[in-house]
Amino acid sequence: MTLHTRDPLRFRVALIQMQSGRQPAKNIANAIELISEAKERGAHYVLTPEMTNVMETDRDALFAAIAPEETDSGLADLRDLARSLKLWVHIGSLAIKVSPERAANRSFLIDPDGEIVARYDKIHMFDVDLPNGESYRESRNFQPGDRAVAADLPWGRLGLSICYDMRFPALYRALAEAGSSFFAIPSAFTRQTGEAHWHLLARARAVENGCFVFAAAQGGMHENGRETFGHSLIVDPWGRVLAEADHDEPGVIVAETFVAMPFLVLAMEGAFRSIDPGLEEAATTLGASRWFAFTRVSLPSALPGLLAGSLLAWARALGEFGATITFAGNSPGRTTTMPISVYLAMERDPDAAVSLALVLLLTAVIVLVALRGRWLTT
Repeated sequence: MTLHTRDPLRFRVALIQMQSGRQPAKNIANAIELISEAKERGAHYVLTPEMTNVMETDRDALFAAIAPEETDSGLADLRDLARSLKLWVHIGSLAIKVSPERAANRSFLIDPDGEIVARYDKIHMFDVDLPNGESYRESRNFQPGDRAVAADLPWGRLGLSICYDMRFPALYRALAEAGSSFFAIPSAFTRQTGEAHWHLLARARAVENGCFVFAAAQGGMHENGRETFGHSLIVDPWGRVLAEADHDEPGVIVAETFVAMPFLVLAMEGAFRSIDPGLEEAATTLGASRWFAFTRVSLPSALPGLLAGSLLAWARALGEFGATITFAGNSPGRTTTMPISVYLAMERDPDAAVSLALVLLLTAVIVLVALRGRWLTT
């Protein structure tokens, strides 16, 4: 496999917004056109929305339209596209037949060699009744996934999720503790739920975990009669929207992220804002040049912020460059760390989750006791 090297701090992300219909071949052709446009705009990584290949509510029509992963022509076409464009292509999700009666809502991360490096099956099924009368039972046709997935990009670790997962913050906490710097949240939010919660949830997941959020969306009125919200978003760890498709039509949005630098920039910004501007003015009044006043007055005052920001950026970069792999090992697309294990165990076996959590707690206590002499004085 070819090693694809990139500047680890500069990462250009593109999100594809779609209006998928009932014909998988047509939807895949539209996705290929938009992904190619994203590549022309300099993207390193492209994310498509949930249900890229088909939006269908009729059960018989859905199962007639989809195929197993091994024979899915749309997946094969998108792998070929990634290989030809030398691009990371993240298919937000495809409806994949896993048995005659069940499908998976499955996300695929494809590297620039066209290899699938990670798969994720949506864990939380969208089984809801909305106030406007709409009703959805995703679990009637789809089987839920049973594991969280994080995968490594050249720019950092990516936590995978799909749409309704966004409402379950424990999943993202586990992915963040496993070293994720980015969350992918391909979605097909209804118009009602999108207007109420889309921006709120995307920004909340970013802020509470200090991670970037990439949320590609379906938008508009679909052939099956469902209306989705659109408004694909790229959100930074500070909760700021870096790019948004402020509509529900198909299109591409692009933003460039700086992975570790925001921690330094934000710390420095706060440090300089806290300095009394009168100090520098007094120095210049006494004859000091602007440069002298900055280097001898303002910069020393901001030094604690500079050091703190540098430490935060270094710690974040350490996680992005493989600390989890070093200490936990790595199987492509299946890296399992203790936080992810605890989260998944809570879904299946609460007693096992408590046991794993106690192991973490006991380990922390042992470390504290072993190092107590470093900060305790007699």
